[in-house]
Amino acid sequence: AVEEFEANLNAARLTYEQLYRKAISEVDTSLATVRAAKAQMQAVTEVLSATRLAYEQLRDRYLSGVGDYVATLTALRSFHQSQLTAIGAKRTQVVSQVRLRAAVGGPWVNELGKVKGK
Repeated sequence: AVEEFEANLNAARLTYEQLYRKAISEVDTSLATVRAAKAQMQAVTEVLSATRLAYEQLRDRYLSGVGDYVATLTALRSFHQSQLTAIGAKRTQVVSQVRLRAAVGGPWVNELGKVKGK
């Protein structure tokens, strides 16, 4: 009986250690993803600002009669593409934050499961 108890205790301890390591790994992975998404968002924001400025300058030149229409349209297309990229980067950032919070756990995670199951 004692040997069986010790075997069960050791099995439970091993299961706990595996779960603990998995949880730590998930949090570490999620943290790295959040950091990468933040860095990506910063870079995309800089590109967005640059393409906005380029478009505005070319538009102003075109409206004053000294700029090229095709160049203005090309700059506008680049600006719109940068906006789409920024939206995708923001989505990635939000998803990574949600995954981090799910990895850390908390009472709201259970509520999220209830909503998802409906």
